[in-house]
Parts: sequence; C-alpha cells; structure tokens
Amino acid sequence: MTLDPTLRIISSLYGRWQHPAEGRLVSDEKRALAFAPYFVAAHCELFHKTVRGQHVVFGMIESAANKKDATGASPAPMTGTLMARLFVVPAIIVCLLLGVAVVVVLFGSTSIDKPETIVDLLARIESDTGERTAGVLLAPHAKETWQASQELAQRLQNKEKFLAANEIEPTATRIARLLEKFPSGQDVAEPGPGQQYFLMLALGRLGSESAVAPLTNLLKDPNGTTRRTALQSLAELRGTPAAKAALPSVLPLLNDARPEVQMVACATVASLAERGDPAAIKAVASRLESDREIQWNAAMTLARLGDLRGKMVLLNMLERGYWEKLDLEYLEGNSTIRRKFTDVEVSNNLRSAIEAASHVKDADLAALVGRLKNDSSVQVRDAARVAYEKMGLQKAEWTRRDADGTAVRLQEGGEVS
Repeated sequence: MTLDPTLRIISSLYGRWQHPAEGRLVSDEKRALAFAPYFVAAHCELFHKTVRGQHVVFGMIESAANKKDATGASPAPMTGTLMARLFVVPAIIVCLLLGVAVVVVLFGSTSIDKPETIVDLLARIESDTGERTAGVLLAPHAKETWQASQELAQRLQNKEKFLAANEIEPTATRIARLLEKFPSGQDVAEPGPGQQYFLMLALGRLGSESAVAPLTNLLKDPNGTTRRTALQSLAELRGTPAAKAALPSVLPLLNDARPEVQMVACATVASLAERGDPAAIKAVASRLESDREIQWNAAMTLARLGDLRGKMVLLNMLERGYWEKLDLEYLEGNSTIRRKFTDVEVSNNLRSAIEAASHVKDADLAALVGRLKNDSSVQVRDAARVAYEKMGLQKAEWTRRDADGTAVRLQEGGEVS
C-alpha cells in the first residue's frame, strides 16, 4: 500500500535528520558560529527520537491498513484528532527547528558569550593576586589566568586585528608589569611557569620598543627555558631599532650551557643582525664545530647574513638522502627514543635549508636548489622554485670549478659541462 503523502514527507525528513553529525550546518573554520553544530545536533536528536516514535505508529497504521482483524472487519477510520497528533504536530516541530537552524547559521546567536577583548584578557590576568612559590600560582583561578595568557599570545600573532595603533604601547606596559611579578627561575631542566612564557611571547609580538628592555633582562634568567623564550620573543621584534641594539646581549647565548638555547640564539641573531655584521658572523661561525643540530642552525644563520662559511654544512642539508639516512636519538619523558626523520620532517628541513641558501649567490648551492625543483614533495618543489629565482641564477651564467679544476657550466635545473 502506498503511504499517505504526509507520511512520505515525514519519513523523508526522518531520513535526512537521522544522522545529524553527517550534515554539519557550519564548518569548523567558522569559529564565531562554533556553537551552531551542537545547538542543531541537540535539537535534531530530539526530533530523531520523536519521529522514530511516530515511525512505530506509521508501521502500525500501514499494517492495519493491509490486514483485517481476526473477525474479518476493517479497522475503524482514523479520526481528525489522531491525524493531527500523528502528522500536523511533528510537521510544525520540523518547520520550527529548520527555521531556528537557518537563523543560527545566518546570524549567529545572542545567547553565546562574545569573545573577550585584549583589555578583558589583561584584566583577567591582572586580577590574579594569588601567592607564588618559584613562580607557580597557588590561587584557585590559576587555570583561568593561564588560559587567558595563552589566548593573549595567540591573539597578538595578528595584533592589527585586535588592537589599534594607539593601544599597543599601553598594552606593552601592562604586560611588562605582569612579567615583573614572576621571580627568577631555577637552573633546572624543567621549564618555569607557562603563564610567564605566554606573556613573554605576547610582549614580543606587540612589536613595541618598550618590550625590548624587559625581554633582554630575562636573557640572564637562571632557567634555560626562560632564556630560550626571551630569545624567541626578541626575534619577534626584528626590525625594531631597540631590538637590533640588544644584539650584544644575545651573542653570548650562542655559547649557552643548553644546546636548545644555542639553537634559538642562532635564529635570533639572524633576525636582529644586519647582513654582513662582522661581530655576529664571527660569533655564529664559532658554532660550526658544535653538535650537528647547532651546526645546522649556525650554517643557516650565516647564509642569512650573507656569509658562506657554513657552505659545506648547507650542501649536506640540501640533499634529501642526507636527512633520510640520519638517526635521531632523544629523551621523551624517561624513555630514549631512536628513530629516523619522518617524510614531513625531511621536507621541512629541506625547505629551511632552501630558504637559507636563497640569501647567498653560490653556484654549488644553486645547483642543489635547482635539483630540488624535481623533489618528491610539492612543498619542497615550490620552495626550490622560489629560491632558485631569488638566487638570480640564469642559464649558463655561473661556473664552478670541478675537483680537477675543470670549469663546469650550470644551467637551470642542473649542470652541463
């Protein structure tokens, strides 16, 4: 027997909403409407349960329409009241839910809290008056202020979106005062308070001249992670005259007791030093005899400063096979991890080496960059094409000397003798 048209409509709606998770009405990228999927899903589940109950009734109705009872008599006809209960009420609910879903998707909801402003986040962090032991918060709302500090650092990655130009200096002043609350760290492997590190990064991302002094002071902190984060934050201030003037305070950390601090110091020097700076080049070149991780960072920094003293290291770094053969060994918790670089890590390392090599014009480096235009990774190929063009290599313009002294002419994408 063919179902009544109203039954078919309700059945089709049931099929459409049976799995609400498969048809999310808003994408995860639209964070401003992040509540919408949950709002809609919750109501769809209610709808699902209601209609599923009606389907049981539908089955009973269809069964009754196709069968006689035991006496052979036809069942009593459906009354208007029962018809309204079975079809009209669910149809109205469906329409209401669809209307609400459309409004939520198009306009959002006023019931959800609006995101806090930078001023709100700072006020929440400043409200922390709890005691501290070695910089660790003891207040009950420690988690809230930690989260506010993290959000602040994330927001200031795009400070133009959240702050007007005249708000930057006042914000920097407030963050600097917050950092003064933290006592000096301890010379231990463990990091200090995470909230402090988020505030340091937030301060650096403001790009303010007044951020340089408090960050420079933290370069002398006993805790290695604090020194490393201070270096990262100063690197964010590249282009700021005061940060460039702080370079003499950065150079000693190239010889820091902790290798991870030395590596970040190399990157910070590359950000702050002027191209060709003799003092910076000399200090960085002295690290070419260190552990291989420090060698890699030193070679890339030298290239970014326009110096070729790290050329031999860079030549290795521009070979995919070099990275694929390396063995990694490091501590993770209480365990020693031994493994190879993953494909993604190899590609990232190649892209870093390509970018560094693009700052110098050298035939040997250019030849290897040219070969990487045919690499298996799309990202590496794209990086190599951009760098190759930047290096200014034209067909047959450069030559290099082979091991026996024979001149080898270079063409785009490789060599021809």
